[in-house]
Amino acid sequence: MAAVTKGLIYEGLEQLRSDMAGLKDACGEYIAALNAIRTQMVALRQDTQNIYTILSHHHVRLARIERRLEIAEPA
Repeated sequence: MAAVTKGLIYEGLEQLRSDMAGLKDACGEYIAALNAIRTQMVALRQDTQNIYTILSHHHVRLARIERRLEIAEPA
């Protein structure tokens, strides 16, 4: 069995530090990507809400037009 020396422990710790720095960088990239996805999802949600609002206005206008033309089906 090899003797455990301070130098061997130091080398192991340096390798661990290097690996952790790489993981930290990768996590930062993933966080940035997730934030971009979150921003896109918020924009899509707002767009969808705007579409529903516009459709609601069109529905009200169409109902009013049908009533004026007296072509509305009885409810």
